[in-house]
Amino acid sequence: MELSVKLHRKRAFVTGAASGLGAAICMELAKDGWTIGMCDNRDKPLRAKMKEVDAAGGTALRHMFDVTDRAAYQKGVKTFIHDAGGIDLLVNNAGVAGGGFVGDYLLDDWEWLLNINLMGVVNGCHYFVPYMKEQRFGHVLNVASAAALAPVSRMAAYCTAKAGVRMLSEVLYNELYDYGVGVSVLMPECFRTNLHERTRGQVAETGKWLLENAPYTAEQVAVAALQGVERNQLHIFFPRNVRLWWWFSRLAPKPFIDFIRREGEKRYKNAEFGMRNAE
Repeated sequence: MELSVKLHRKRAFVTGAASGLGAAICMELAKDGWTIGMCDNRDKPLRAKMKEVDAAGGTALRHMFDVTDRAAYQKGVKTFIHDAGGIDLLVNNAGVAGGGFVGDYLLDDWEWLLNINLMGVVNGCHYFVPYMKEQRFGHVLNVASAAALAPVSRMAAYCTAKAGVRMLSEVLYNELYDYGVGVSVLMPECFRTNLHERTRGQVAETGKWLLENAPYTAEQVAVAALQGVERNQLHIFFPRNVRLWWWFSRLAPKPFIDFIRREGEKRYKNAEFGMRNAE
């Protein structure tokens, strides 16, 4: 990868690294011999994925903590910086899903989702960015979603969190511009992952069906993400239609919102039809 030439020290820290997109990014980096701080709060799958990363040519460093645990995160960052000698690429990927109408989706679930999907990213930036500013190099990749653009009914908590990640990334881009540190925010469409295993709310089963039947893989998204970082893109869209959504949302916001309402209902109906046929 050109990224391995650009960030030739090849030291990355990836959250949510035991499965899904995080694991796929780790495997892509491992092919080029990166040292990777692999962070997750699930020990057994983390250890299993670390073995795969080592076998693929990378060097996996185990970091077992929850991204919402600030004290553990701060300690983990200090340990990684000491062991790796610095940080070249931070991937804030850890996330969960949830869905339900506003007023029905429990406030405890709102707090749970926002703490992981938004504050987990904030924590990563808060503790790693000072080292990057001191180094005056490196790159931050924050994983949001096409949901950062699209106001999907029943997904208010998830959309709110991902929109927050997008705005955080845009502000961080400006703050780090003069330090030579790059920032990207990844906004992919729905892709196949095990995110449904950590889902709360009334539409969990519908979300599971949509994820399991999505047309894209985590590996495809990982490649697109790292290529976007190579190009120093602030906004990384996958697939191409998400870029069209971006322009649609900015040039004609009300028609775009109406389009998302209709598209969302169509997808829910397709999912319900698919689940009935599978029974």
